[in-house]
Amino acid sequence: MRKTAVFSGCLLALLLLVMGADACLLPRKGKEPERVLAKPGNLHLEIKTDRRVYTAGDPVAVSFLLLNTSTAPARLTFNTGQIFDLVLSHKGQAVWRWSADKFFTQAIQEKTLAPQEFIFEVLLLTPETTSRLAAGEYELEVEITAVQLRSLSKSVPLQFREK
Repeated sequence: MRKTAVFSGCLLALLLLVMGADACLLPRKGKEPERVLAKPGNLHLEIKTDRRVYTAGDPVAVSFLLLNTSTAPARLTFNTGQIFDLVLSHKGQAVWRWSADKFFTQAIQEKTLAPQEFIFEVLLLTPETTSRLAAGEYELEVEITAVQLRSLSKSVPLQFREK
């Protein structure tokens, strides 16, 4: 068990190093423009994993970044406490969903991303999750759940091999 925790910690540290410059962006200080917008064209979404090829049962370190590239703030409205979802698909069929075993607050929330401000998350698909996967090609997609960004998602291909 300790070996898995140490391995998982190392994977997360490696992933943070890979994200490097993207994760170092800081919100700019100063007077905020008065107009507020939230258009997918002004928000950059990126998803990364620590590798592209895995063996069934390997943990998968994944991170995503949602960055406001506009010069104006972007106001995002979420119908629940859920900000994003991750979906792992095989041959077009979802085989795992991050939110499937989670509960979220049932309250509308708003987040405003200032220019160059971002949302950054690092997650781990556990060995328990990946050990049930058949060998083959998969797609891991991050979906942003903001009302204004329902169509904004990004995916990365993954391959799983048998043990």
